Formats: sequence, structure tokens, C-alpha cells
Amino acid sequence: MKKCIFYARDRRSGKKFTFGLNDLYGYEGEVEGVFIKSNGMALNYNSGSFFNGMNPDLEIIDIKVIDDK
Repeated sequence: MKKCIFYARDRRSGKKFTFGLNDLYGYEGEVEGVFIKSNGMALNYNSGSFFNGMNPDLEIIDIKVIDDK
């Protein structure tokens, strides 16, 4: 099985971090979308059944795919 590691940066703070697909979760509340568990930052925004766009404060720098054996 392959594992994806995303290398990202918060454009507001400049902080760099990594996350994987297992770190993502959907949330429906005041702000709805897909969020990153480690820092609560939104990956994208959506409401009900439509897409409201990617988070402009999140920059995906690189993606590494590795074998997870």
C-alpha cells in the first residue's frame, strides 16, 4: 500500500508542516469543509453538496508517495 505525505505551509504564519490522508477529517459546523487534524487548518471549504474552494492560506509545497509496508 502506498502512503502520501503532503508538505505544506500556512501562508499567514509561514509555519511549515506535514500531513497525510489519515490526518484529514470532514466537519460540518459554522465553517464546513475538510480539515487537517494536527492544526485544524482547512484544506478546502464546502457547504452541503457544493464545493466552496480551496483554502487560500494553505500552500502545498510537495507530495511524497512512499510504500507503507
